[in-house]
Amino acid sequence: MYHVFLFFLLVACSQMQSASVTKVHAKIKQPEASKSYYDKVREKYSRYKMVELDVIRKTKIKALDKTRETELFVFISEKGQLRLETKQEPKSLTILNAERALVIDEPDPFFGGPVRVLIAKNPELKNSQAFLRVIFGHGDLNKFYKIKNKAKDSIQLEAVNDRLAVKEVKVTFDLSNMNISQIDYTDVQGNEVSLVIRSTQFKKQSEPKLFNFEIPKDAEITEV
Repeated sequence: MYHVFLFFLLVACSQMQSASVTKVHAKIKQPEASKSYYDKVREKYSRYKMVELDVIRKTKIKALDKTRETELFVFISEKGQLRLETKQEPKSLTILNAERALVIDEPDPFFGGPVRVLIAKNPELKNSQAFLRVIFGHGDLNKFYKIKNKAKDSIQLEAVNDRLAVKEVKVTFDLSNMNISQIDYTDVQGNEVSLVIRSTQFKKQSEPKLFNFEIPKDAEITEV
């Protein structure tokens, strides 16, 4: 089965001006005191070239009323490139960049067979790339989602138009370290998906090779 995963947005960053007339006035206008928690999380992620995540994806399959768990490695660059790789065999790999999405399914080690590759060239892929950039501190939130609700440790976003595959997404934060801890949404098939982030590594350098894949000559290719 092919799976194309898109990530979602976090929050918009509002610019605050500092003013200092007296020491007391400076405290009132101090930018750090004025910024929301969500702004601070967004700024933290924006300082890094790449983020590496260790994730458990929990999918409640609507048609079967069952929940399936998959362990993943996820890499996201400041340019919005995505690499999503399952830990279990047979491995499945999703790579998203500005030009296309690739979904690569390795053959079952027991049964064998060719590598299966889905190539998707969709005009909305650039928007998908922008989603990823915004959640990690780059891009304009308001262009894609609006804030529907927010609590101390979470924010709920709603799509600004019907073209977006994911209509609503909830992002939960770990208040102890200002990291994103979970992302919840409903996919296009109506399945409820939770991305539980077990660990986050912030990288000062990106690794372009992670977001490229050389398709084997004998691969079974499907283009959409």
